Amino acid sequence: MQTVAFGYKCQECGQGTVLENIFPEYHTKVKGYPLTVVDARIGVCDRCGAQHFDPNETARWKTQLEEKQAGSYMQPAEIRDLHQQLGLSMEQFAILLGCTRQSLYNWERANRGAPQSRMADVFMRLIRESHL
Repeated sequence: MQTVAFGYKCQECGQGTVLENIFPEYHTKVKGYPLTVVDARIGVCDRCGAQHFDPNETARWKTQLEEKQAGSYMQPAEIRDLHQQLGLSMEQFAILLGCTRQSLYNWERANRGAPQSRMADVFMRLIRESHL
């Protein structure tokens, strides 16, 4: 991905110039999660104030969020233990969660590529808490 060079004409108002600004603490959401980005590099129109985002910068934010959340999702062993504690087969547990059996299988793998969705994670935590 190529870095955007600020200094171009604003696409919002068509009159101003987008200039680079560094925000020491920029509060935003990434994938629906709140995140405070340190030294966020954002283009701001000097006329209308519209914000313009560089793809490399937003990719950096996504990486920050992933690092922050690395341990916050239920881990594969926790998911496997929950479905076994409930006495459900993998297919039954997947139906309860509203996902496919393949998704559940992937979430339970120790070497999974990505964690479950935020909604699935919250739902499994609620099931775990209500079952105790």
